[in-house]
This record gives sequence, structure tokens and C-alpha cells, in this order.
Amino acid sequence: MSIGSVYYFDYKLTSAMAEMVEAWENSLETNHDDFVVVDNEEGDYGIIRYMDTNGVEMLTKVVQGGDIENTYFTAAGVVAMRKMMQDNFNDMLEAALTAGLPTEGDLKAHVQPEISVIDLNRRELPEKFGRFDLVLFDDNYFTPFHDPEIPGHYLLWCDPEHEYMRAGTDLYATIETWNACLRAGIVTAGVHKKGLYDLIQCFHGGKQNEH
Repeated sequence: MSIGSVYYFDYKLTSAMAEMVEAWENSLETNHDDFVVVDNEEGDYGIIRYMDTNGVEMLTKVVQGGDIENTYFTAAGVVAMRKMMQDNFNDMLEAALTAGLPTEGDLKAHVQPEISVIDLNRRELPEKFGRFDLVLFDDNYFTPFHDPEIPGHYLLWCDPEHEYMRAGTDLYATIETWNACLRAGIVTAGVHKKGLYDLIQCFHGGKQNEH
């Protein structure tokens, strides 16, 4: 029997590495001296060079006609990427390993679930979510998901309808904040057709761009 992936470990590790690489790429300056613009579309071709703050070329993008392109490390880019990965890998690995530790509820996942429906037309959210709680809002059933980055923060997602709830403008919020927003009438539902994973990526990406 295959063991399979450790819960959240591979996602946490690969996403941390991807975010670090993306931040590094965004810090590079672009040189288009060897790039030929024909129509700003598929006809463009040539080489785009990506330089660090010292003017050293880190990446080389080769663009062929027909919108085919490949990006390669330079020798200096290999050195820079290797050092960046080596300097940060232990911290990323530790965070991923910690994220893979089970909660008490995780170890009881094999137990027959006792599903509890929280009808927001009748009562507020409880002080703590149960493992199999469902939240009834706007005639749909939402499942709470905790924020792996911030303990005690939850998003509410309805998979069949691809709907999510917002506490004001926030996707994640504490139960106390959810209840305060419910009392204030500023909890709304939105639709994200690409699914929960893409919604989370878009949300966290937007938060990073704000900073």
C-alpha cells in the first residue's frame, strides 16, 4: 500500500520555494536590447535578459516566433539560486515539517463523523468549530477551513456551489470577527469557479502584493 503524501507538507514546502523564486525574479531588471518587437504578439522574437542590481545577467529568455519561449539560468544565475536555496531551505523545511504535524482531530479522522449544522438564521457561530461542523448561510452549506498561516482564522467555503463567505472584506477571520460582521450585516457570499485552492492562492497573492 502506498503511503502517499504527508498532510500539507509537500504543498507548504513547494509553495514556499515558489514564492521565494518569484520574489527573486521580480527583483531582476529586464534588458530588451536583443529582442525584436514585430506586433507585440506572436511575431516578436529574440532574447530578453534579466539582470541583478549589479548588472549581472541571471536569466536568459529565448523567444521564438509563434509565441514559443524558454527561460534559462546563466552560470551566475545558477550560483545565485543555489545560494538562495541553501540559505533558506532549512527554515522552509522546518515550517513544512511543522505544518505536517497532526492535530488531535486529524488522528480521529477514521471515526464516524458527527455532523453539526450551524444555522446562522438561528444562532451565531460557536466559540470553537467542531471537526465536522457545517455553516448554513444563504441556503448553502459552508465548511470551515483554518488558515495555516494564522492560527484561529477561518474561511468558509461551499464546494458544490463554489461559493465563499467574506467577513467584510476579509476571506479569513476569527470566529469573533465572523460573529461581529454577522451582527453588522456585512457578511456576504461570493463565487470563485476555479475552486478553493485557486481562491486561497489568489487571496494570499493579493495580500503579498499589498506589501
